[in-house]
Amino acid sequence: MSQRHHKNRGHRRNAGSGKRLATAVLLAALLPLAACDTGPVASGRDHTPGWVADGTVELGLKVTGQPMPESLRTTQLVLRHLRDRDADALAGLALDDDRDADGAARRWVEQWGEAAQKQARADFEAADLPRLTVTVRFEGTTEPFELVLDRADGDEFGVVVPAAAGR
Repeated sequence: MSQRHHKNRGHRRNAGSGKRLATAVLLAALLPLAACDTGPVASGRDHTPGWVADGTVELGLKVTGQPMPESLRTTQLVLRHLRDRDADALAGLALDDDRDADGAARRWVEQWGEAAQKQARADFEAADLPRLTVTVRFEGTTEPFELVLDRADGDEFGVVVPAAAGR
C-alpha cells in the first residue's frame, strides 16, 4: 500500500507541474498583448466611435434613401444639436458664406427643438450630389424639416442656412 500511495503522490506532482506549465504558456502568450495599444490610457488616444462619443447614437434615427457617410454624419449632428437646443453648435455647422447662421440656428431651435425630442426619419435624395436635401420627419409632426447640405469643402458637408422670412 505504501508503494501505491507513493505513486499517487508522484502523479499529483506531475499534474501540478502541468498546470504551472499551462499557466506559464498562457502568460507568455498574453505578454505581447500587454505592450499593445489597448486604449486611451495606454496611448492617450480615444478609440470611442464618433457616433457614440458625440451622442448621435441616442437619436434613434431611421434613414431612407442612400446617404453618404458624410451627409448622414452632418444630418445626425444637426438633429443632435436641435435635440439639445444648442443654437451655437448648430450655427457652427453652417457654411462659411452664410451670413445669418446664428439667427437661423435660433429660429430652427425655436421651431424644431421640441419635435427633435422625438424619433425622426431622414429621407435622403440621390447620394452623390454636391448639394442635397434631406427631408426629416419627426414623430408626431406633419410638417417636414427640410435640411439642405452642400459639399463646399471637398468631402465634408455644411448646412445651407435658409434666408429669414421676408428677405
